[in-house]
Amino acid sequence: MVKKIEISQHSKYTCSFCGKTKMKRRAVGIWHCGSCRKTVAGGAWTYKYVYSLKMSCSIHNCFVNFWMLRLKSAANVQ
Repeated sequence: MVKKIEISQHSKYTCSFCGKTKMKRRAVGIWHCGSCRKTVAGGAWTYKYVYSLKMSCSIHNCFVNFWMLRLKSAANVQ
């Protein structure tokens, strides 16, 4: 189990800003992209934490549903 965590924390991840595989762990929860020089907060051992992925999907779905309802109500008013 420790080896799995060590491998995941020392590997490079794809940056969500520039798309390059340059995201490296600087400290616990701090990730830095060497290409675009962005520093972001992430998981302790992996860049994207499992629960943050679930939450971002939920937020995206709520956002899409909100705008779909808003478009439908605007179409009904006219």
